[in-house]
Amino acid sequence: MDHVFKIMENYANTLQEEVEARTKELVEERKKTDNALFYKKNQFRSVAEKLRAGQTVTPESFDSVTIFFSDVVSFTVIASKCTPMQVTAAPQLCLMGPMHFHIISVNSGLFLKVVNFLNEFYTLFDSKIDERDVYKVETIGDAYLCVSGLPRRNGTQHIKEICSMSIALLKDLKNFQIPHLPQEKVNIRIGIHSGNSGKIPKKIELRLRQKNTHIHSFIFPGPCVAGVVGLAMPKYCLFGDTVNTASRMESNGKAGCVHMSEAAAILLKQTCPEYEVEPRGEILIKGKGVMNTFWLVIEEADNHMSDLT
Repeated sequence: MDHVFKIMENYANTLQEEVEARTKELVEERKKTDNALFYKKNQFRSVAEKLRAGQTVTPESFDSVTIFFSDVVSFTVIASKCTPMQVTAAPQLCLMGPMHFHIISVNSGLFLKVVNFLNEFYTLFDSKIDERDVYKVETIGDAYLCVSGLPRRNGTQHIKEICSMSIALLKDLKNFQIPHLPQEKVNIRIGIHSGNSGKIPKKIELRLRQKNTHIHSFIFPGPCVAGVVGLAMPKYCLFGDTVNTASRMESNGKAGCVHMSEAAAILLKQTCPEYEVEPRGEILIKGKGVMNTFWLVIEEADNHMSDLT
């Protein structure tokens, strides 16, 4: 009997090691896909070409941008319902954006459930971004960060781009299903903030220098500074209080809602009066103090978008 348990233990350890190896491969392939998408965006070709040529990409300040943060509500609970693997009768296909990868185990096949869920989830996000003047900055687990208004400046159009994308995402998520948990509903919190021109904090300049990003001249910055950091795996990163405020809007939001800063709400009403916002009132935001925030009225915005199609 002990011999049988030993065999089962070794088998479980082998499967766990296989899952970890395949997960690592998927993460690396996802990075390659993201880099391909990074180069695919027309407005980033000049940046990518400089990197390929070994040239320095100078950090740039942007006076007017809107930043989007989202997070899957109760992601930990959803993930806890997923086993790390599922033995199947045939190799499974894992969809990762525009690329496909087969996941084959030592026996009949492995299906990485959580990874597959996130890939399909991100594919939905990416499709909405591709339809708009929006750039995906990064994904960390179930968190998603994107921006409009950089690197291609678009006046004040960025607030409309982000709001319309948010509405489209929430609408499509109503029909989104997790393949192995079809009864589980996926919901997200969304936070957005629009920045106005200001001064770059000294700590951001120091952080850029520490990240091997050369600053050739003094920058007169706006609410957001963007630059490429890192050498082995260069990333286009955002710095500034605008990013922090957008993150706070998300973390203090509610499921299925678009939580907006007062700056974003004012800009939206000035730029797109057909959209409606609802005052949430003053709330205490960590690191910010008391802020006046708003909700984007989803139904009104959805109706307006339908009228345009």
